[in-house]
Order: sequence, then C-alpha cells, then structure tokens
Amino acid sequence: FPMDLLIAGGTQFVGRHIVEIALKRGHKLTLLNRGQSGQGLFPGVERITADRTVDVSAVKGRKFDACIDVSGCFQRHVRMLAEAVKGTVPHFCFVSTISVISMIGIALSVAALVVVLAVVAAREGSRRET
Repeated sequence: FPMDLLIAGGTQFVGRHIVEIALKRGHKLTLLNRGQSGQGLFPGVERITADRTVDVSAVKGRKFDACIDVSGCFQRHVRMLAEAVKGTVPHFCFVSTISVISMIGIALSVAALVVVLAVVAAREGSRRET
C-alpha cells in the first residue's frame, strides 16, 4: 500500500530523485522546504514552506509513515525536525554526504535510507501477494 512520506528538501540533490521514485510508486508526499527552488516540480504534491533552521512547527503533530531528511546541514537542524515529528512519525531517515549523526537514541545515516526503501519494497511485495 502507498506510504505517506514527509520529505525535507526534495527539489535538489538526491531528494529530487527520491521524490520522483516515490511518486512513480504511488506514495503520497509532502515536501518541507524553503520554497526557493523547484517550485515548478511535482505539481499536485503538498508543500510546506518553512525555514527549518528557525521553525518546523508546521509539521508538529502531523502523521506520516516516514520522514526522509535530505536537507539537514547541521545537527541542531536535524534534531529540531526529528523532535518535531517524534511520536507521530515512526521512521526518520537522515541522508548526509558528509556525516553520520546519532541522536534521540536513533542512529541516522545514509544506510537508513536502505531501511526505508526496504520497508517500502516489503509493503509493496506483501500487497502484491494478497
């Protein structure tokens, strides 16, 4: 079944490709970004415009199956988003090209993306079997 995903970033870097693949697979997406790039990309996808370095309260209390964060540059910004979705988003994946961070008792790394994609594949596989 389709997943409801929050993508922090999503219009540049690897996030753009993650969004393209997720849409092709039928997942529901919400993009959280500053709204400074890629405004013409992904028509019909919900967008939350916010400066994650200051305030991510717009996602607090929202429920998603997973959050994929590809735009966090500093640990405090990743932590702010992770804390905002804690309790309502069971899977948080931080993608970084230069660091691996351990926070809030969860090891977040590029390898976590594999876990998220494996969950997606497993759900799609079980859907096909029924």
